[in-house]
Amino acid sequence: MQDLTLAPRLGLLTSEEPDTAINVETFYRPEAKPSPALADGPGQTSGGLDIARLRGAPDATLTILFTDIESSTAMTVRLGDQRWLQVLRTHNAMVREQVTAHGGFVVKSQGDGFMIAFSSARRALQCAIGIQRTFAEHNDSAETPIRVRIGLNAGEPIAEEDDLFGTAVIMAARITVQAAAGEILAANVVRELAAGKGFLFADRGGVALRGFEDPVRLFEVRWEG
Repeated sequence: MQDLTLAPRLGLLTSEEPDTAINVETFYRPEAKPSPALADGPGQTSGGLDIARLRGAPDATLTILFTDIESSTAMTVRLGDQRWLQVLRTHNAMVREQVTAHGGFVVKSQGDGFMIAFSSARRALQCAIGIQRTFAEHNDSAETPIRVRIGLNAGEPIAEEDDLFGTAVIMAARITVQAAAGEILAANVVRELAAGKGFLFADRGGVALRGFEDPVRLFEVRWEG
């Protein structure tokens, strides 16, 4: 049986921001291939998105979605390895179900987070809302609630092997760090791509993201109700 509780100890969370930040470099740095014990491989998609095809279309615009479980390290310590593994399996199954339902592609998962790609901003937002609503329903009766934060960005990432790289991916991960548990935060470009599709956004203003010179305008995606 794989022991996924090792993930926090292997740098999936940054040392200066314990339990609140995704270590972007660990998630997709080309020279740091994830251990098979910590990653379940690329998922299936019902929407036809395929990284192999993307390598032949370098200008393809994708929406990148990151998820992250709040306070996962503290949960691991509190629950113990076996119970945490059960929680993680439940989390993974719930996220993957929504990804499949909305035509996304799981680029990778490590520890307590997913990196997912969509060819449509609308479907990415629908998936993000579906994930939060699924966990909210689960938490109403769960012995151990699972609270997830989500960040989205859109751009033209570089496809290499079975992975995606580039500024669009980095920014999506940085946006996720800014979200609180139960929140969905999206870059302005995602809001613009989904204009007229019926989504509700709350302007969070310009936010300084680590590694980016200029503030990035973020919007909270309203999903409750």
